Amino acid sequence: MVSDDGLAAAMTPDIIVNGSIYLAWIDNRNGNNDLYSQTFDTNGTKLWEDDLKINDDLDAADQLTPKIIINPAGQVIYVWVDDRSGDYDIYASSDNGSYPTILGNVSFTLTGSKLISENPEIFKYQQNFSTSTTGTISIPELEWDTYSLSSISGGLDIVSADPSSPLDLAPGIDLNWKLYLD
Repeated sequence: MVSDDGLAAAMTPDIIVNGSIYLAWIDNRNGNNDLYSQTFDTNGTKLWEDDLKINDDLDAADQLTPKIIINPAGQVIYVWVDDRSGDYDIYASSDNGSYPTILGNVSFTLTGSKLISENPEIFKYQQNFSTSTTGTISIPELEWDTYSLSSISGGLDIVSADPSSPLDLAPGIDLNWKLYLD
């Protein structure tokens, strides 16, 4: 099995070989069709621990018909049809041929955009957290707001997050976040 999620309906795969084998497909593990990718060596061994979610759409929009190309510089480019704007548009994303490393036990501050006071600046929601050893965190029952990360320990930068940041959440959502840091 290629996909991490054996229960999701995976469909419309595309594959390309460029020293490694790149596979992209659509699956509905998040309740809508999102674009995922995985990379293998020529022996068929997974090179990434987890599937990489390519699209950054956080809503229930569907992504469809993935294609993978290699540009003249050797960069992997993913192209797909995306319905996030209410009509079908073409989106593209690239990677540098390597998957970000997951780092565990990283402290950060999660801040909502709602202000209680502007001078001094006081946010309605601002909490400190630390990721687990697997680089994940579960934050229960957040209210409707736009959230962003700050004050990441050790001078680390976020390479990517799943879901991506900043993120808009509906009321009462439990946030399960995976952070990829460098």
